[in-house]
Amino acid sequence: MFLNHEEIKALGIIEDVVKNESGDGSYNLTIDQFIDMDNKLSESFKLKPQGMVYVVFKEKIKVPSNIIGFAHVKTSLTKLGIMATNIGIIDPDYEGYISTLLINFGKTELYINKGEAALRCTFSEIKGLSPSIENQKLVVTKDDYVARLQKNITHLDEKFLNLGGVKIEIIKEIWANVREYAIVIAVIGLITSFMFNIFAFTDKKTEAAIKVYEQTVSTLNENNKFLQEQLKTYELKLKNVQDSLSKQSVLINQLKK
Repeated sequence: MFLNHEEIKALGIIEDVVKNESGDGSYNLTIDQFIDMDNKLSESFKLKPQGMVYVVFKEKIKVPSNIIGFAHVKTSLTKLGIMATNIGIIDPDYEGYISTLLINFGKTELYINKGEAALRCTFSEIKGLSPSIENQKLVVTKDDYVARLQKNITHLDEKFLNLGGVKIEIIKEIWANVREYAIVIAVIGLITSFMFNIFAFTDKKTEAAIKVYEQTVSTLNENNKFLQEQLKTYELKLKNVQDSLSKQSVLINQLKK
């Protein structure tokens, strides 16, 4: 059975309680600070589409050994396309702070400020727990908690959802290379044509003109081979992007569940 707000208060589970954030059987955790993907701390944040940010909550949690907690992202945020990761169970005997990684799956930017409620916590008593069993209490300070999150930031890549943008970058790179070499080939072709026309007027220079022409053709063939190799490389990159997109679609569906 879930604890009501009076029981949560009586057990002292929530420290630094914010007025009006207690529900009948839950408590809404309020944002204290943000950690962006550049490892910078701030008290407000503009969460762009496909962007993500860690949020650290103000309240300290002190869970008794016979109580278990559950954290859920607020429905009001999910309606805006905001999902949260690393949420779920708050273990018995945990004493410390709570955070979550917010990801914007929506199409618009979202401004989030310090003091806003983003996570709803409920608590339930564990029935039949033997009084002789004592869990090792986990105590985490605010500074240590934030430092740990900042260390985890290095393992995240903000581009993992923006595969469309990655694909566009690859296409632009392909076009830039093809355009560059196409210009070179065109210039070589014009020079070759001009030189061949000049040499064709003189029998004495016919042999030289043929040699120049053969060298030009050889150069064009080499450039063509280079371009073919470049295209194969970019085709492989596009395939990798498509594979990643497929995997991320599965992840998004799992997160939505």
